[in-house]
Amino acid sequence: MSAMGWESMFRAMRGDDRRAALEALLAVMEADASGDAGDRPCCPRCGCPHVVRRGRDADGAQRWLCRGCGRTFRGTTGSVLASSRLDGPTWAEYAALMVSGATLRDCAAACGVSLRTSFSMRHRLLEVMERSLPAFEAGPGCPVQVDETLVPDSLSGNHSRGGAPMPRPARRRGGDGARGGVSRDKVSVVVAANPRGGVFLQEACRGKLGVGDARRAMAGCAVEGAVVSTDRQKGYVRALREMGAAAHLRFASGGSPAPLNLVNSVHSALKAFLSRFRGVSTRRLHGYLMWFKWQREARRLGDLPGAIREHMGTARYRLSWRERVGAPYPFHPEMGVQMEG
Repeated sequence: MSAMGWESMFRAMRGDDRRAALEALLAVMEADASGDAGDRPCCPRCGCPHVVRRGRDADGAQRWLCRGCGRTFRGTTGSVLASSRLDGPTWAEYAALMVSGATLRDCAAACGVSLRTSFSMRHRLLEVMERSLPAFEAGPGCPVQVDETLVPDSLSGNHSRGGAPMPRPARRRGGDGARGGVSRDKVSVVVAANPRGGVFLQEACRGKLGVGDARRAMAGCAVEGAVVSTDRQKGYVRALREMGAAAHLRFASGGSPAPLNLVNSVHSALKAFLSRFRGVSTRRLHGYLMWFKWQREARRLGDLPGAIREHMGTARYRLSWRERVGAPYPFHPEMGVQMEG
């Protein structure tokens, strides 16, 4: 029940590890397809443990009634295979293809689905990955490096079907790209890293990072009591003070790279990761940031097959296809009309 986001991770693994991870991956998908959620599962919607049996579906899967919210569910409700017309073997084939590095079109052709369905499968898995990731934490006295990196602001999508005009001239392949340096043509991504291997990534704003941007972007970054190092970006000063950082060390960007070498290495790895996709739409950027984080977290784990079972076996998705394709472009309120793409 995994796939796409682990393509690079599997490529970097040795043959035995790759086979073991894929076997674990397919085992999780088979269990998910069977709807076997144990004797007394918790409600996937409200988390209430008080459930009772409520008959079986046409395929024989057990159905449950939640005493908390009053809704029924089965073992696969909210999982990767929920509401999917594709069976477990098809998802398993998709996973195997993505592990081998196949593109969306290749996966669509091999699995007998449309390109749209292949796209939906990828992003459903990306959402599941994000929901299974651990939160970034840094305990008292833990050193943390924070710095932002810039990626192109991409408005790719089907704009011909929407009523909102483009806020800038469209960029064509092979033509002039975004302006260099810090500009409104770039999206600032706040990155935090600690020596334990934990990383935090969050898209923040277009152009230069401000106080409010830093505050919003780092809302999910627990740095209370930590010793935080940044460059001389003023936006971090007030935000880190409000977040309870024990100390805030600031270094000049043009000086020695040693004080921020850890977070700079994450920047380099992130840029290399994103470059494989030849451009990522800004409204899809967050999913790919979580994909990158998942890849790093998976490499840190000693028992990769067990970790896949633990995370993916319990992870849930929330967004429907309509909600996913209708997602607005962040940092562009003037493009309020949602478009496909």
